Amino acid sequence: MLFFLFKPPSTKASAGDTRMSYLIIYYIRRPDNATRLRVNRRLRKLGALKLQHSVWELNGLWHLRALANSIKSTGGKAIVVKKRVVYK
Repeated sequence: MLFFLFKPPSTKASAGDTRMSYLIIYYIRRPDNATRLRVNRRLRKLGALKLQHSVWELNGLWHLRALANSIKSTGGKAIVVKKRVVYK
């Protein structure tokens, strides 16, 4: 379970915001639906953008690292990477 001891930084993006975006890519075993549901609800609550089945985008690195640690502690796999545009 993920507990916050203090108020984490805001993840809401404003117009013209140039903060760095990060991606979380995770794998949770199929029988562990409770963890998958908890992770998806948490990401939606944070305002993350779902890109693929297990790929989400968010500006808050702190939140994604905490969530990745939570996923790993339940036996899943998770990685947080910096989003970078290669070709536009």
